[in-house]
Amino acid sequence: MAMSQALSEEEFHRMQVRYERLRCSSRHTELNAVRQKNVVLERDFIKAQKVIFIFIIIIIIIINHH
Repeated sequence: MAMSQALSEEEFHRMQVRYERLRCSSRHTELNAVRQKNVVLERDFIKAQKVIFIFIIIIIIIINHH
């Protein structure tokens, strides 16, 4: 390999740093996406719990009236 084609240590180090920053940025983006999805799932779960609770109350009222 010709010397002009080889990376200097400084260039190699710079590329490593850039790669690590991109990798960390990608992980950060993925983590934010997972957190946002978790928030939506938690909201949906709370809604489902409320529906189930109301359904149980209605059943109890119906049973007590018979």
